[in-house]
Amino acid sequence: MPTKILSEEHAELLEEGWTITTTWMKRRQATIDAAMKAADVILHSRNPVVITTAYSDWLTGSVDRLMANLNDACDHSVRLAQIGQESAMAFFSLQGDNRASGSEACATIIEPKPS
Repeated sequence: MPTKILSEEHAELLEEGWTITTTWMKRRQATIDAAMKAADVILHSRNPVVITTAYSDWLTGSVDRLMANLNDACDHSVRLAQIGQESAMAFFSLQGDNRASGSEACATIIEPKPS
């Protein structure tokens, strides 16, 4: 039973890592595609308005992707912390009555030292 719980938590961590990686890679590919498109327009145009528009579109998309990265990082950090917390709770609940519970053990670890 304990190994089953920990195995399930490990599988969740792997799945979350896969989600993070694939999402990030898709945005990286979109970044490369947008940069190549903007570069092509800029290199082949003599019209300053067209060049400025191409650059502006590229910059807007880049900032949007950057913000999406930050939002995903925040969301995934919370999810990874939840999975870690669930794993720790499962581990400490399996230790038996003679050991501290997970919350007691964590409180002992993070309690400040007296001055």
